[in-house]
Amino acid sequence: MKLFPRSLFGQMLLALVAGMAVSLTLTVWFLMHDRARQFDHFMGVHVAQRVVNLVAILDGSTPDERNRLIRIFNTTPYRHMVLDQPWAILNSGMSQQMQTFTSTLSQELGPDYPVQILFLGKAGNATGMAPADPRDLGGRFTALRAVIQVRLGDGTVLTLSQSFPAPHASETYLIIGSLILMGLTIALLTGWVVRRLTLPLRALANAANSLVLNLDQPPVPVTGSAEVASAASAFNAMQKELKKLLETRSQALAGVSHDLRLPITRLRLRAERIPDPELKAEIAVDLDEMDAMIATTLDFLRAGRSSEKQVKLNLAGLLELVSTEMEEAGATVKMSGAIPARILTRPIALRRCLTNLMDNARRYGGGQIDVDVSSTASTVEIRIGDHGPGIPTAETDRVFEPYVRLDTSRSRDTGGTGLGLSIARAIARQEGGEIRLESRPGGGLLAILSLPAYS
Repeated sequence: MKLFPRSLFGQMLLALVAGMAVSLTLTVWFLMHDRARQFDHFMGVHVAQRVVNLVAILDGSTPDERNRLIRIFNTTPYRHMVLDQPWAILNSGMSQQMQTFTSTLSQELGPDYPVQILFLGKAGNATGMAPADPRDLGGRFTALRAVIQVRLGDGTVLTLSQSFPAPHASETYLIIGSLILMGLTIALLTGWVVRRLTLPLRALANAANSLVLNLDQPPVPVTGSAEVASAASAFNAMQKELKKLLETRSQALAGVSHDLRLPITRLRLRAERIPDPELKAEIAVDLDEMDAMIATTLDFLRAGRSSEKQVKLNLAGLLELVSTEMEEAGATVKMSGAIPARILTRPIALRRCLTNLMDNARRYGGGQIDVDVSSTASTVEIRIGDHGPGIPTAETDRVFEPYVRLDTSRSRDTGGTGLGLSIARAIARQEGGEIRLESRPGGGLLAILSLPAYS
């Protein structure tokens, strides 16, 4: 699902915010339902009881007393009563709320007092159904009105217009706004807490991703929760053991490679005493190849672990130097692109990296080498292409492994030890860059060296 976040921070925040949204929605729904229930209770009990009390007082009074009591009761701003309107004939059906209110009034008044509801709703819509009442409740409440007719014991029809406050819409909006504000505050605090919890995990993930590029990177800070701190400690211990293992392996292989130089030297001296010139020459070629393999192996072990210091280097000058060496070896080099003035690098190591890449293009690309340089604010990209047969796409990663050669030839002209690309990648990664291989349109192979730009 594309909209679902992949990061731990995004997933945790989404779960918490979604949970709060559902919780607040249910809270608002229950609150509104409770307010409606309380209002119905107010209508059915409180207002009905007032009507019952008024009917009881008026029904037990003489006509003169009724008129006097009506004048007294009509002084309130929310009630108006008259005795001179006839019993209305209702033609239209009543709403469910009116039926419920009528049933409540009938139960409260009893069978001796017939009752009917002429109107139940906003006060402004009751004009003509009862004597006009210009008085308004005002304030924070909207006036609702119930127009009721009750037949008293002597047959007199009491028409009562009873106004009462209804909950104002602004109160509902205020409650919803308060809940939303509370939800936003909780979401912000939750996001801050989750971010603090996931930052150590992000640092650990970044360290794990860059471990293959730089085994000598600083240890991961042991911070965060107990579980994250424990994982960081385990990662630091793993990195330390990996460094120790690689150093032990490198020292062992370097020792063996160095010790092989002595018997090779002895073989050279003994080969000089061989009378057959042809056999002597073949043995010399084999010894030279063995010596080259040892030298290359030592270079591979040292690649990516150079103690050389980084300096600001003129990249154009270095590319020109390596191109000249390739041309002296019989290649044709074509340069293009905008070469940045300087980069921060280890000159000897980068020269070895470029030499290996361009030499591969010379050996297997027909002698034509195309070099194109481009740069952005953060990256310098050197694209070295040849016009050879290229390699299968499935092999573009495998050829970087040590001693892997797709060409089975072992001649000094086209073959090699299978360490050239491994050394080049190790150097590139030590410089904070990377190398990848791509097939060129129309045939050939493209080696792309990416390095950090100097700023």
